[in-house]
Amino acid sequence: MDRRAALLVLVLVLVLGAVPAGASAATWYTVEVVVFALLSPDASAEIWPAEPGRPPLDGSIELGSDLTLSDDGTPFAFRRLGTDRLMLQEAAARLRRSSLYRPLLHVGWRQPGFEPGEARAVHVTAADGGATGSIVDGTVRVWRERFLHVEVDLVYGLTLEAAPAPVVGGAGFAVAPAPSRAYFRLHERRRMRSRELHFLDHPMFGVLVTAAPFEVDSTPSDPPPAEVPAAAPPAVPDRAPPPGPAAGSEARSR
Repeated sequence: MDRRAALLVLVLVLVLGAVPAGASAATWYTVEVVVFALLSPDASAEIWPAEPGRPPLDGSIELGSDLTLSDDGTPFAFRRLGTDRLMLQEAAARLRRSSLYRPLLHVGWRQPGFEPGEARAVHVTAADGGATGSIVDGTVRVWRERFLHVEVDLVYGLTLEAAPAPVVGGAGFAVAPAPSRAYFRLHERRRMRSRELHFLDHPMFGVLVTAAPFEVDSTPSDPPPAEVPAAAPPAVPDRAPPPGPAAGSEARSR
């Protein structure tokens, strides 16, 4: 597909929400992302910026509510996959069972393999109403050249426990300081191989991401074909997350 045709497909996706049957020759991918927090991070040697900045959301795509089909059987792009279609369920379950990690976000969608200039970032976000008030917000962008590439730009925010209240004055009463909010950013770009599970790490949180080819012309009914091998979800490590693949890492900032 040449650049002009790919641009036309992108416009149709954004305006109509679906790619027409004539574009089915383009390779589609199922993209899946799991974000998790480290509950006992070893970040004593880290120096955090007071304000890490926020991922730009201008021009990003908001995922639709669910995966549906157009009249001709073509899947709509950028629709949130139902839990029955997510292939990293076991990996997320292992994280939930672990005392070291806590899943924050698990989302998947399908999209064409656009060229770099036509690929748009997808906005992903999740909030936890618990004691930490944690939130994940940012974008994930996937595009295709000779290899697949992914760019993740996420901010993880949480409420930090306040320090012990100091004793004030001779009466011995204490004033409890208010809890503070802290934000941590992971911005990384990586070359991927389809169907492989990739781990992007930060001292405070981590991201699992995979992209697997999806055949548009054989859109399945329930259940869908397995797009990620069953062996792909990694075992949860005893102490620290596994190191991300060394090859293909292009940029990273915290």
